[in-house]
Amino acid sequence: MLKIYQIVILCLLSLNVMSQSDSTQIMDTTISDVDQFIKRVARIEFVKIDPICTIQRRHIDNRRWKKKVNVCHAESVLECVLIDEEPSCEVNYSRLLDNKIISPNDVDSVLQILLKTESVNYLAVCYSPRHGILLYDTSDVKIGYVEICFECDRSMVTLEIPDIGFLPDIAFEKLRTLFDKYGF
Repeated sequence: MLKIYQIVILCLLSLNVMSQSDSTQIMDTTISDVDQFIKRVARIEFVKIDPICTIQRRHIDNRRWKKKVNVCHAESVLECVLIDEEPSCEVNYSRLLDNKIISPNDVDSVLQILLKTESVNYLAVCYSPRHGILLYDTSDVKIGYVEICFECDRSMVTLEIPDIGFLPDIAFEKLRTLFDKYGF
């Protein structure tokens, strides 16, 4: 049985490694696209992602009676589908909590961390996002969303945002510091 688990884990890890992008790979977005996107961003909000909770019945100490337990887990709010072979992603805004507008000085810091940090190649397995970043333009229209898992240092973005790749640990440490600053 242990051998089967080892094989399954090895297969999952190899699939994940194959899906990682090489840091020297040429990105689809050019530097000018990134700079143009940064100029569009006028406001940023930090948000928490509401976990999904269910009440389950669990056996206690091998007895015949069960105890009700509230079980919660983090799950992405990005809902992506393929429509005519084109990806489309929507954000489930109803699960975003505690929106806090960040200062203009910190807006630039967040954009530099997300869009100007060189990506790395690494393996991450959990992806339980609990934090997000909403980006708005000068007309106060949402232009993108970044979802973050600080446990495995992974993120996902909506299609409107230039590809940020896999950020290094130092970038996540800087983001964590900014989220802490705003009480997250």
